[in-house]
Amino acid sequence: MDNQVPYAVIDPDYSPVQVAAILARRAQELAKPLEETTQGRLLHLLAFQLGRERYAIDVAHVLEIYAPQPITLVPRTPDFVVGIFNARGRFLSVIDLPVVLGLPGRSQPATCQIVVVQVAGIEVGFLADVVEDVLMLFDVEIEPPLTAVSDDMAPFIRGVAPGLRAILDLNTLFHHKRLIVYEEL
Repeated sequence: MDNQVPYAVIDPDYSPVQVAAILARRAQELAKPLEETTQGRLLHLLAFQLGRERYAIDVAHVLEIYAPQPITLVPRTPDFVVGIFNARGRFLSVIDLPVVLGLPGRSQPATCQIVVVQVAGIEVGFLADVVEDVLMLFDVEIEPPLTAVSDDMAPFIRGVAPGLRAILDLNTLFHHKRLIVYEEL
């Protein structure tokens, strides 16, 4: 009974002891830390689409992703503010990244997912036409930004990931003077 592996599918060509040894060896291999010195730092990026363009952001900023939600328009807000929505009892602003980035067209709030991020103490949602996946890649795999990027967008692009995804730098984006709203009393 000691030699049997619980909950394992046992191949008839291997004894339970051999299966246990194989699984133990695999567990040891998986438990080894990634070698950051030779391959760079491992990044986790959330990949999404805005129209036909593909982007990615660091998942460290992502708090939640919502299916399309009703968004309430707020009068007298900047053109990049779509409105507000109820995120589990909290009202959060929703921004339209194509407008912020100077891209043509606007997102369609009724069909877009809302990605809630937190950057520099600010919690806000932005519209994404499609949230694709979480990518794991090493920082050495990131190419420099394309030179053809518009001047409006260039400061916000950290680089280009495989699959031609522009990696947005949310820290720079959320500190941009256009996104800072001053209220006069």
